Amino acid sequence: LVGEPESGKSGIAVAAGSVWGGRKKAGRVDFSESWNCTDNELEALAAAHSGTFNVFDETRAADRRRGKLFDVFDGVVMRLAEGAMKGRMTDQSVPLTWWEAVLSTSNKSLDHMAAEAGVEIDDAHRGRLIDVPSPLGGSAMFEHLHGFLDHAALTAELKRVAGEN
Repeated sequence: LVGEPESGKSGIAVAAGSVWGGRKKAGRVDFSESWNCTDNELEALAAAHSGTFNVFDETRAADRRRGKLFDVFDGVVMRLAEGAMKGRMTDQSVPLTWWEAVLSTSNKSLDHMAAEAGVEIDDAHRGRLIDVPSPLGGSAMFEHLHGFLDHAALTAELKRVAGEN
């Protein structure tokens, strides 16, 4: 989900992730993972969510030691799409595998991240990282507000209901 900050992306992500359950983090139930993790942590999270759905919130949180945001996602998204942990010479067991759908939130589109990094995007990227922009004529990320005054109120209600249920 790509859109402006505070546009309701996280609320949608919480609602979508809540269908699969959550886990306690920092004393509250959370329905998403953070992009702020190492590749090894990411592979373990992918394996833990195998056969289900994984939500990653906020691309800006990604570990940028490898360069620009696009550089991080180029490697990470391709690794997730492979569905198997990178094998290592010292492995004593079979590498983890996974198959999962992933939803992520970002303020920047794939095109924007690539332009910042001076990289051209190919079909392999577009097939694995699909931008879902805010709807034209809608209120932030929502086409309809379902009786709420604004998208912030609808987002708050989505998060409340997800957390309560």
